[in-house]
Amino acid sequence: MGKISVKLQKSFRPVPKGLGLVIGCSTFPVWNSLPGIYADLITGNPVIVKPHARAVLPIAIVVAAIQQVLEENGQDPYTCQLAADSTNQPITKALCEHPDVHLIDYTGGSAFGNYVESLASQGKTVFTEKAGVNSVIIDSVQDIDAVMQNLAFSVSLYSGQMCTAPQNFFIPETVKTPNGTLSFDEVAKKFTDAVTALVNNPKMGAGTLGAVQNETTLQRAREAAKLGGKVLLEGAPVSSEEFAGARTWSPVVVEVSANDSGIFQQELFGPVVLLVKTQNTDESIRLAREMASSHGAITCGAYATDEVVMDKIADAMNSAFTPFPSTLRASSG
Repeated sequence: MGKISVKLQKSFRPVPKGLGLVIGCSTFPVWNSLPGIYADLITGNPVIVKPHARAVLPIAIVVAAIQQVLEENGQDPYTCQLAADSTNQPITKALCEHPDVHLIDYTGGSAFGNYVESLASQGKTVFTEKAGVNSVIIDSVQDIDAVMQNLAFSVSLYSGQMCTAPQNFFIPETVKTPNGTLSFDEVAKKFTDAVTALVNNPKMGAGTLGAVQNETTLQRAREAAKLGGKVLLEGAPVSSEEFAGARTWSPVVVEVSANDSGIFQQELFGPVVLLVKTQNTDESIRLAREMASSHGAITCGAYATDEVVMDKIADAMNSAFTPFPSTLRASSG
């Protein structure tokens, strides 16, 4: 500070709030639990890990490793402990409402997530990641085949069980390309062809799709035709040489109209894709924004060769607090 030298010394110390509770999900039992576990431990809070009843083993291995490290460093290993239950005898609500639990981290469906968030009124600190419905807006493209291959991979990866997986594809009546205009039907055909090619690829299909984690998810995909709309591509089991008994199902693709809000305004977790036919890109943007505002969204993809259109999409989705990756400006896949 001028001619004067100042040395500033700071000290930081954890200020624990109390017992933490981390509620795991079934599809990513480790990935979605570790941040909350570490956050609790780093800030000096003991933590109870309540895994999903159908995904206990993966996070149990992690908790055992954490306990071992704690013990090796002279700490109480039960600072982190597992509280497993069953679908017939759940204990999650009892843990959430226990007066000694002050922090709750939750990943999963919106219905239970809303309940967890309501506990904030009881003085509990709550962090949630709930369900959302991700959209893709297609306006115009440089390379339609590359775009469709990219989107086919996106919907096939882990059989659509990623929280970032797209579900609703808003496609106008016509899509511009350097080689002319494509109709909705032509774009839909290229997409279903790309999905079929990936699924039937012996080197990529089974490995990209993986297994369907939950029987309910499989049943939803099997009964996609009951949603309404027009089934453009039916799903089917995909054989795996490495795991002959795996529960698998390829993506189901259903065409609906912009008026079928009762169909596409819901989360269809798993390998179910809806192609929503709109009048134009403005209608696509409006519907995607409404979806994000009403039902939440983690991502939104867009393909446009016009910077003005891309900025319009970005502004609309940002206003709904939906991340919009600018890297898609190349719009080639």
